[in-house]
Amino acid sequence: MINTQDFCCAKEVASKVGKSVRTIQRMCGKNAIKAIQLIPGGEYSIPTSEVERLLKTRLSASSATPATPPPNNAA
Repeated sequence: MINTQDFCCAKEVASKVGKSVRTIQRMCGKNAIKAIQLIPGGEYSIPTSEVERLLKTRLSASSATPATPPPNNAA
């Protein structure tokens, strides 16, 4: 049996990772976020392990050194 405490809804995930609910839903629909739908067209259930992965990805991306802009070749 699945423990419902091991899953979050899109609204909870959006709040935790700083994205909109619609963005989270789109990411689930494109399989960029692992999620399940018990009813087609219904709410996504996202494993807490996937939320942790998103948070790690976001934190590592925000701590990365920003890319240097390309040189301005205009004369």
